[in-house]
Amino acid sequence: MRKLVSFSTMVFLIGCLLIQPVLALTQIPDDLELSKPNSQTRFTYISFFANNFDISSSGQAQIESVIRATNVDAVSISAVLQQFDNGSWQTIKSWYETEDGGTCVLDASWYVTSGYQYRLYSSGFAYQSNHIVESTLYTSSSIYY
Repeated sequence: MRKLVSFSTMVFLIGCLLIQPVLALTQIPDDLELSKPNSQTRFTYISFFANNFDISSSGQAQIESVIRATNVDAVSISAVLQQFDNGSWQTIKSWYETEDGGTCVLDASWYVTSGYQYRLYSSGFAYQSNHIVESTLYTSSSIYY
């Protein structure tokens, strides 16, 4: 009986140790801007990378992407609109924007055909002396139109 109690106690303690990091990851800080999905804070240079993707009732896909970085010469955004067709994602439109300094905004739209799923795939880059020093990726949820 004593071995059973010791084993149960050990399992309980291990369970507590394993669940604590999971609970910490699910807590959302009060100051997080939920309207800015994919906001990055783990980088050295890139301080912000936000993306928004939506399709209107008339079929206009709207893409918005913003990157901000510090201590860099330039930043850029590459965005790709993809359509799910024949079992895979196909690129139907792409955009690229670059700006000197630390902020770049890409705002674009494209009319899509009904009957398919669509998603946005974007990349943000930070440059120093014409070399990429940091990058980040974003893939939106798919939207059926």
